[in-house]
Amino acid sequence: MASKWLTALLVSLPLGASAAGGAVRGGEGAAVDPLQHALASSSSSSGARDEGLAAEGGGEGAGTDPQRLSLDAAAAHTDAEAGFAVITLDEAERLARANHPALKRARAELAGAEAGVVAARAPLLPQLRGNASWQYQDRPGVQIGSSFVRSGGHSFAVGVYLDQQITDFGRTTNRLRAAGALEDAQEASVQDVEAMVLANVRQAFFLAQAQKAFLAVSRRTLENQQRHLDQVSAFVELGERAPYDLAQARTNVGAARSQLASAEGNYRIARAGLIQAMGISRSSEIEVADQSLPRVEGEDAPIDALLAEALEARPDIVALDQRIRAQAFTVRSNVGGYWPILAASGNVSGVGPGFHDLDGPAWIAGISLSWPLFQGGATLAAVNQAEASLAALESDREALAQQVRYELEQSLAAIRTAVAAREAADETLTSAHEQVRLATGRYETGLGSLLELADAELALQQAEAARVQADYDLSAARALLIERLGR
Repeated sequence: MASKWLTALLVSLPLGASAAGGAVRGGEGAAVDPLQHALASSSSSSGARDEGLAAEGGGEGAGTDPQRLSLDAAAAHTDAEAGFAVITLDEAERLARANHPALKRARAELAGAEAGVVAARAPLLPQLRGNASWQYQDRPGVQIGSSFVRSGGHSFAVGVYLDQQITDFGRTTNRLRAAGALEDAQEASVQDVEAMVLANVRQAFFLAQAQKAFLAVSRRTLENQQRHLDQVSAFVELGERAPYDLAQARTNVGAARSQLASAEGNYRIARAGLIQAMGISRSSEIEVADQSLPRVEGEDAPIDALLAEALEARPDIVALDQRIRAQAFTVRSNVGGYWPILAASGNVSGVGPGFHDLDGPAWIAGISLSWPLFQGGATLAAVNQAEASLAALESDREALAQQVRYELEQSLAAIRTAVAAREAADETLTSAHEQVRLATGRYETGLGSLLELADAELALQQAEAARVQADYDLSAARALLIERLGR
């Protein structure tokens, strides 16, 4: 029974439920590994930053915990044994900013919005164009005798034309203002995409870190089960234990090995998810550093104070506000369609049988007033459509504000739950270590059974896994709160 519990314990934990998941598509090898190159360039400065983050991460219960230190030592053993490059959270975020395709797309769309402002400004500037034409004309001429003499020839014309719109009563200027607001909205959208990318990186980083800790627990479990197997073998040889205990011990070792293989696979998948979250398609194997997020400023503050901060700072709110502003300018631009367009124009031209024999130059200048008196209701429909779109955006703004409040409530509750769970896990871990110590002593003196010892080991493993889960939940909840506050 105990061996079945050992097999199912870690693989059944709900760790991935709150993390951003997904498959990663690996690329073929290349001469330069962008991940390794970036890590090498920052290795000289990452040590001090890691120490600072670890010190800040002390937070609640920052005192020395020998049980926790044993887990950290086992996890560090994983890095040293594998020999892979260790990546910190700061390095992962920096790589995501530089490489993630979603950010590249957002920046490209920002460049398009900037070009849209230039295009919207163009009608307000003078419009200068040149024109050159050539014609040949052949027509009947006069009758001489019994035949006609045809006449005709070449004709060349060259001209320069200048048009300047004086006013269209806000149609073009409001269209320009709308384009400027859309540019500001897209700039905020770039920040929003960056915030989401970094949030996914943090979730993937802490998921990989938790899977690394689960791997360390699995290795420790296998070492303990192997040690028990050696003990039982010696006892059986001396005739102090029944052969059943030896069979049970071998079963427990096999279950621990299966659990270790599953933990290694889960950790590999989690690292692949981190690489994908960073937007890197080619990389070598990596290990994640042992880091945690410190307390988030305001995580104990009233919800109303945090809501006010989020509504002012979140880039998705800012982007939506700018789109509302752009749509209001669009309404004004469409209303301008009811009014005339006043423009000035002028040209200078010359006409003649050849480019070197042009008459002129001839000068023309004038002012025109164009007023669309009736267009079948097109202007009214455009105004109504723009106003409806504005009302829809304002409704989206109200719904988003409500969603922000809910998300903040959710994050604060998740942080409080994770803090409480971690404190409970620490107490349970202490008791489980004591339980294993007592069960081991009883078994070695012949007072206890192997089943009793296996149950104690299982309780310890569950307590260690619960502590890892609580650490992950707390770091993931704090990372999410940072994103939801717009920091």
